[in-house]
Amino acid sequence: PFAVEALIAAARQSAERLLDGRPVQVTVEPGVPAAWADPELIGTVLRHLLGNAAKYSTPGKPIDVRGSSSNGHISISVADQGPGLREEEVERVFEPYYRGSATAHLVSGMGMGLTIAKNIVAAHGGRIWAESWPGQGTVFTFTLPVAADKHP
Repeated sequence: PFAVEALIAAARQSAERLLDGRPVQVTVEPGVPAAWADPELIGTVLRHLLGNAAKYSTPGKPIDVRGSSSNGHISISVADQGPGLREEEVERVFEPYYRGSATAHLVSGMGMGLTIAKNIVAAHGGRIWAESWPGQGTVFTFTLPVAADKHP
């Protein structure tokens, strides 16, 4: 079991170089229970999402990280205010080597990070998805089981 605040804080600290000075606003709803998670692996997911948000967002615009819980799951989301994805790209971003057409030429990378993140989250019994609005940004959200539901 790990506190959501601790998972986010550790990932934020280790992603500091990737954030390149961009502001990060963290909001965790009061009373969110501990998540059942491997902190190193979930840290990898969060570092990747934070790094992507920094790569694709408008410089100076904040990255929003939120934690909440409902129906026996913890939800953590990372939102940017970047160019967003077209509707047909939203599901494809989790495919190996896929990179959004509007920004692929602007940033480095192989297009494996979200595939790896999806597999890590699935191994935890959760799921990950994206919601995006062209010209406004993208929100990546993933779920983890509540620790109390895994082990009393």
